[in-house]
Amino acid sequence: MREIFTIIFVILSLGLCGQIQEQHLSDDLHYLKNIRFFVQKQSDSTHKLPLTLVNLCSQLMNQKKKSSNELVFLKKVFLKVQQTYFKTYDQFSTLEILLNEGRYDCVSGTSLYALILNTLGFKVEIHETPFHTFLLVFLSNNQRVLVESTSPGYGVITGDAKITEMIHQFTYLNRQKLLEDVIVLDRHISIQELAGLENYNQAVYHFNKQEYQKANEYLDQALRLYPCDRVNALKDLNQEVYAGQ
Repeated sequence: MREIFTIIFVILSLGLCGQIQEQHLSDDLHYLKNIRFFVQKQSDSTHKLPLTLVNLCSQLMNQKKKSSNELVFLKKVFLKVQQTYFKTYDQFSTLEILLNEGRYDCVSGTSLYALILNTLGFKVEIHETPFHTFLLVFLSNNQRVLVESTSPGYGVITGDAKITEMIHQFTYLNRQKLLEDVIVLDRHISIQELAGLENYNQAVYHFNKQEYQKANEYLDQALRLYPCDRVNALKDLNQEVYAGQ
């Protein structure tokens, strides 16, 4: 778990080598098409998927058929994905950067696991807090499992008491360092809204570099995907600062 702060905004820092056409996907891999939400520019790439990701999911799907224990299989998936993609923590990573270069943060890491675990048939909830994103996975026996993408060796957490404690930490982490009116939340969001948070983080990055026009482009995309309070607040501030130049 990482603590991430920029100005007054909480950042949720939130590979396309070989590619495959979406229409060539088998039915059991259709959820991977949601990667389109993370494509920044509308082009032919919006209809293609990383071949390495498709192959990995196909391999894991075959392993799932031979597995008799969901939790054991979930842990194997977590480690395999970590070993395949996760190399270096980078506060302003994106899903594309993670797939191409192995640099990750909580949003890009959560995005990749959400895509893969949903594709493998797990019941997955994506959670947003003011400081972090993470996944809750519900096994067929109703056991709740927390998946923390930024903890390479300890990212699959079990036990309701431990999970509740970690969610509390994610929700209230270092709140005293922020403004008093920061909203404390634990919100269940969609994969599209998670992509909106990725754009929000990129907007914060460019805002801090005083690249207000570029920040505005990311904010427009963020608002299209997830018109939430934090995006609207930064949009207003960015416009105000840009107009005052």
